[in-house]
Amino acid sequence: MPKFKYKVRIEPLTPEAQKNWGSEYRFAVSFHKEYGDSLGWSRCYKTGEEVIRAFQRIKEEWEGYDCILGRQSDRVTMANLDFQSSTKGISKGDLFGQPRLL
Repeated sequence: MPKFKYKVRIEPLTPEAQKNWGSEYRFAVSFHKEYGDSLGWSRCYKTGEEVIRAFQRIKEEWEGYDCILGRQSDRVTMANLDFQSSTKGISKGDLFGQPRLL
């Protein structure tokens, strides 16, 4: 089992990506579950609030039934989430509703 069970990466959109997505998009985000059904996705978002809402949605999916494991998945916590952000707009604490925590 990997040290971290879940992964979130947040990067600012490159100028090339902004040409494709639109200049109002600011964040390129990938979400990935590191075991079982490996559920995840990558997408661009306009605001930090959109990123946080997307995390809440995928967190619910991650914690649901995993057909590969044949059981409910493990709860997503700050300890088992590998979080990396190249932006100053969103912290790991923000994802969990604790904005003062990095």
